[in-house]
Amino acid sequence: MQARAARWDVFVSYSRADDAGPALAVARALERHGLRVFVDEHGVAPFQAISATILDALRAARVLLAYFSAAYPRRRACQHELTTAFLAGQAEGRPSRRVLVINPERDSDHIHPVQLRDAKHVPAPRSRRDLATVADLVTAHLADIDTPIGTGEPGAPPRWAAGSAPARPARFVGRLAELWRLHSILTPEDAPLTAEPSAPVAVVHGAPGIGKSTLVTEYLYRFHTAYPGGVVWCAGRDLLTDTPPAAPPPGTARSVRVVDDVPPGLDPATVAAALRASPGECGVITTRDARYTGLGVGLHLDGLAADDGTHLVTHVHAGGADADRSRATDLVRVLGGHPHALAVLARQEHDPDPLAAITLDRPTALATLAEDYLRVLDPLDDPAVDALCAIAALQPASTPTRVVESLLRQRYPELGAPEARRILRTLLGHGLLTSTSPIAAPPLLGHLIRAYHDPHRYHDVRESTLRLLVAQPAAGPEPTRPTAQEHVLAWKLQVEIAHRLAALPGADRHGSLRAALSSLHTLFDVVRDLLRTSGPPRPTPTTATIAAELLHRHLRPLLTTWHPRLLSHESTRGHADFLSHERQWSHYPELKAALVGLRQPLAGIIQDLATTTGSDYGLPSADRREA
Repeated sequence: MQARAARWDVFVSYSRADDAGPALAVARALERHGLRVFVDEHGVAPFQAISATILDALRAARVLLAYFSAAYPRRRACQHELTTAFLAGQAEGRPSRRVLVINPERDSDHIHPVQLRDAKHVPAPRSRRDLATVADLVTAHLADIDTPIGTGEPGAPPRWAAGSAPARPARFVGRLAELWRLHSILTPEDAPLTAEPSAPVAVVHGAPGIGKSTLVTEYLYRFHTAYPGGVVWCAGRDLLTDTPPAAPPPGTARSVRVVDDVPPGLDPATVAAALRASPGECGVITTRDARYTGLGVGLHLDGLAADDGTHLVTHVHAGGADADRSRATDLVRVLGGHPHALAVLARQEHDPDPLAAITLDRPTALATLAEDYLRVLDPLDDPAVDALCAIAALQPASTPTRVVESLLRQRYPELGAPEARRILRTLLGHGLLTSTSPIAAPPLLGHLIRAYHDPHRYHDVRESTLRLLVAQPAAGPEPTRPTAQEHVLAWKLQVEIAHRLAALPGADRHGSLRAALSSLHTLFDVVRDLLRTSGPPRPTPTTATIAAELLHRHLRPLLTTWHPRLLSHESTRGHADFLSHERQWSHYPELKAALVGLRQPLAGIIQDLATTTGSDYGLPSADRREA
């Protein structure tokens, strides 16, 4: 139940990992301006839950002011505060209404969700005049906000309407972008001009043990107030039996149905039917099989980023000395950031060098973390296992598809190229490959193949693979490998476009034209800044060339034409409702059609960028690459 009146005007949220001085200086400046400010000066440890006292103060404040440093996203308490305020604004139809951002960093890449990155935020104040400016901006923002943030009971867990209730992960690290991406997929009607008229479905896919179920569970604990109808949690293994789907929650409030660990290779119609228990339910699938992304919007999970993986190891494993951090960095690198493997090896405190379990071929030390993979490997036929041996032999380099196809034809003359490609698609579906062109696999898989597979057979396949790699001429000139700078540029661009693509309209949905244009205008600025750092485009289709085409062929003409025309119409609004006035505009259908038409070229650009990044992030399901 929401409080009757706000006790605080501003709740200041900041990371205690930072110097508290700048955030406290902002709080004092707001108080001098006559605002009632709550600021916690005691802090919460990295993995501790936020206290009821702090939550009560947040719920009784009108807005949250986030001092969004690079360390801010890594603190669970900070994310709890931010998510609570954001969801309150989202429920009111304006996601950024309850959150204000001060960004002390040089860029905004660390700020999530993207709506906050798009919204206006101010740099860290460095003088009394800057502090006064911040106070003026906050006061102006509060002018039309009378009620407190509210939203639910402090610390309440999700409402489990049916099925088992998974426990909240005790050591959840990183994945902030993925959490907010999942939320964007499941709440498209809250974004401007969403594209999908039906109940949204998110397909979270990745390698065994990569953290798919953990991500979804953490999401439900953080974002459960967005689903007042409750959560239905189903086991994917039930799809192999005649078990009827769990009944949907009663009522019409928004709810979410999770089908966890869907086995690979099922008829997509069977999986889709399990998600359609109620028309109003959002759906989430977790699976190893990327081919289910045709049922909704895919969200691929890779290993943890280097900093997040190191953070996980150093908190799971007691210590913190320089040697421990160096050891943690080595583990993350060798294991490709695989969170389950990192946690298992980090707990081996009796072993002074658990990294040796990977590098010195000690299979027994790998047994606990290999279970998920071994269950997948056991039923594979001989050609599929040989293909994995060939891929493991060349790690960490990727494997040319032609080498694997030649190896399989050499060892199994009855197999042709189509059968070889089918084997690769099967391995992709089991989560054992991350891509098929070129072929790449999780680093952990190579270690397990070398440790557990028949050593004589492995070395036989390895020798054959190396001979084929040397003997076979390339089918044509090898493509120029992207530089590290170009890879970073392509990834930033792919992520930015993917977030904006989700906000563009479909033919059957309405929303705010202004919000859509503002998001594209921010994208224009981001692309322009990226181009300034990348150098001139080359004649070959580099990332800079793709960015330039996006800027000059797609964004500039649309924004130049429609931005001033919409501003002119908005100047006549007076006191009319914002959205109603916008939809009465004679050019509303024309601008909406132009925004709908932008979806296809943006999707094509993401596909082009994916060839550089090697990631399917943001790709429409029909365009996901298979050999």
